[in-house]
Amino acid sequence: MFGKSRCCSRSTYFKAMHPTGNQAFDAFKHDTLTRLANEQEEFLAFLERLRHAKDRAEFDDFLKALQRNGFLHGRLTASLCWAF
Repeated sequence: MFGKSRCCSRSTYFKAMHPTGNQAFDAFKHDTLTRLANEQEEFLAFLERLRHAKDRAEFDDFLKALQRNGFLHGRLTASLCWAF
């Protein structure tokens, strides 16, 4: 999680993982870091879905423009439009 971040070095990440001796704080820190890692994974998955939807919309617009301009006819149109 922090290894890829520009604001935190790898050594900072490993120092954060060492126990402090205070069990309550260490449990809180562990839970917080786990939650943040999960949120980051969910956000990255969301971004991937968003990119895919944007690419799909741009491709659909491209096909519509080709159809409007008369470049696609009959079987050619069917061969370019595949189902997902």
